[in-house]
Amino acid sequence: MRRGDGAESARPDRAAARAGDAVAGPDGAAARPGRRRGTAAVYLRGLRLATVLITFAGLFGLALPVIVAHAEVYRSLTLELVAFGILLAVAVFCAVRADPGRWRWPLLVLVFGAALLALTGVPPELIVSRAEWSFMLLGWFGVLLLLDKGIGAVLAFLLVHAVINVGQLVLVGQADRAALVGLLIAGVTVFGYQLAVAFAAGMLHRIARVAAETARAEARRRTAAVITRELQRDHEERYAALSRTALPLLVDLATGRADPGEERVRRLAAVEAARMRRLFAEGDDVDDPLLHELAACIDSAQRGGVSVQLAVRGPRPPLDLAVRRALTEPALAALVAAASTARVTVVGSANAVTVSVVADAPEPVPVAQADGVVVTNLVNADRVWVEAKWRAQN
Repeated sequence: MRRGDGAESARPDRAAARAGDAVAGPDGAAARPGRRRGTAAVYLRGLRLATVLITFAGLFGLALPVIVAHAEVYRSLTLELVAFGILLAVAVFCAVRADPGRWRWPLLVLVFGAALLALTGVPPELIVSRAEWSFMLLGWFGVLLLLDKGIGAVLAFLLVHAVINVGQLVLVGQADRAALVGLLIAGVTVFGYQLAVAFAAGMLHRIARVAAETARAEARRRTAAVITRELQRDHEERYAALSRTALPLLVDLATGRADPGEERVRRLAAVEAARMRRLFAEGDDVDDPLLHELAACIDSAQRGGVSVQLAVRGPRPPLDLAVRRALTEPALAALVAAASTARVTVVGSANAVTVSVVADAPEPVPVAQADGVVVTNLVNADRVWVEAKWRAQN
């Protein structure tokens, strides 16, 4: 059990939950970043869908007719068909899964492997011609697989793609000026569209990230505001509780209407001191608030030289603050009035809790009873037995 500054720490936890509701509220200020993030996500999905459609259109509207039309001129039609099949499989995978996840890099290897197969099946003199269909198409696969990695990743993919094609030209002895210029023109034309899509995706990712950060900052600000209000309300409630009992006693002492030498005044002062300690304990974040607050009352009695024994039996249901105060108030009065010894017993069940005190004390000061809590006092010679019992209302 913690005490002291815990009175401050417990309130933020409860206030944070209220703050969450406030952040999610429809008042607009907090919802705007979320809407921006949602809008960016919608545009990203649309951009990805458009890229998938472009890829399929390129496969069936460009690549397949070219393969069929040049079937007679290829060195190996089988290699072209295998390359086409690999790229088609990758396109289907990307259409099904928006995020390729751990398959991203194996799929990229497959894409470049398909490009090599397609290049190998084309006669060297036709590498820079319509017969080589993979050059125009391959970049869209890079966009699909690296759309969430930024424009730099897509640019790297296109550079590797261009290097492979130039390398193939060099290997087959076709790297003359005309072929390189033709490859450059084709690359600039096609890569420009693909880089534009990657740039747009990068901007949308940036907007979504900024919106998320703004939403988190707004949530933190609103949570802090709610916590501040809750702490202020808690302080006002404490002051009001003390004003009802402790303040009149202090006023009487200050004006001389109460004599600190009287036993009754000293007992009232001890009760108020114990109430203040319990009041501070009420704000602590503990697993068993009733025992924690009762421990504060016991501590007050022990500071007065009273030997206190505590016995706890049975489980206890969660109790409201008002019920806990009603259960501990009679015990508090008996404890501070004890001369030397006291025994506190807490007995719980599924729907009832009893707090009793046996002490060598005079009859305690009557306390106000709360609804649902029954207080019983018995006095025998110099000993008093006080019991406060709460039972759940069915």
